[in-house]
Amino acid sequence: MLRFVDPARHMLRRPPAWAMDVCVRDEAERLGVREVFLKEEGGRRIWRARLRDFRRHGIPINRQAGPQIALPLARWQLETAR
Repeated sequence: MLRFVDPARHMLRRPPAWAMDVCVRDEAERLGVREVFLKEEGGRRIWRARLRDFRRHGIPINRQAGPQIALPLARWQLETAR
């Protein structure tokens, strides 16, 4: 699953994490998605995480945008796009 993100707008600061809607996670699991890729807009960095880590290590949050699950940055691999 690939999503384009702007770290200044989309990355959580407290806790430092990337988040997704719980319904998106559930649908991705149903479809057999194994990994999540976040590509920074205008940049060359790609964040990669296993979808199952959202269940194992995710932090439930709801900041007026509906239920989400945040995966701390330490659980992501940071890569450079080619």
